[in-house]
Formats: sequence, structure tokens, C-alpha cells
Amino acid sequence: MNDFKALIKFLIDGKYILFTMLLCLLSLHALESKYSDEEATAVYACELQQGKWIEIERGGYCD
Repeated sequence: MNDFKALIKFLIDGKYILFTMLLCLLSLHALESKYSDEEATAVYACELQQGKWIEIERGGYCD
């Protein structure tokens, strides 16, 4: 029974992982349309580091 619970947990976690990856790709695409490639990468890295969506204007920095 424990193996079954572990399998269910893995499948659920897997779905969240795929959703998270898709969300990250969409976020990066949105940032790239707003910023140049280098700026978008810096903003995206900053957002990942803080674990939440933050808005950084040009010349902004990561706390």
C-alpha cells in the first residue's frame, strides 16, 4: 500500500513540475518581449531567486 501512495505522490508531483516548467517558460517569454535578452535573463533570475513575481524596471536590481 505504501508503494501505491508513493506512486500517486510521484504522479501528482510530476504534474506540478510540468506546470511549473510551463509557467517559467511563459514568464520568460513575456519578459523577453518587454526587455532585451540580457535584461530579461537578469530579471527572470531575480524572480526565481525570490520565489515570487516581482516587477523590475530597466536599471532595477534584485534585493
